[in-house]
Amino acid sequence: LTIYLYIEFKTKSKLMGAILIPVALLINGFANLTLSADMQKSSPLVPALQSNWLMMHVSMMMLSYATLIMGSLLCILFLVISKYQDVNLQAIDESSLPLYNVMLEYYETKL
Repeated sequence: LTIYLYIEFKTKSKLMGAILIPVALLINGFANLTLSADMQKSSPLVPALQSNWLMMHVSMMMLSYATLIMGSLLCILFLVISKYQDVNLQAIDESSLPLYNVMLEYYETKL
């Protein structure tokens, strides 16, 4: 919520809120209205899942899904903004050229 509010404050755009708020309300409504009372109550985990690795696994999965969603949305946004026009992707920033050359030499020697 804090990240969302910061982004909305900086961009002065309500578009993200117009998308995120209905999604959050639908998820909350589904959890409260359609799940049975037994499923809404918390219960202790089975011994196999009582590990610190579970918290690490869940947090890493959330981070990876967030990264995947952001990349997908940025690609869709790029397609919408460019309106399917030809875009020159050959322009390489001069500051990244030495790194590009090192990577190219490394992979050429492997072949």
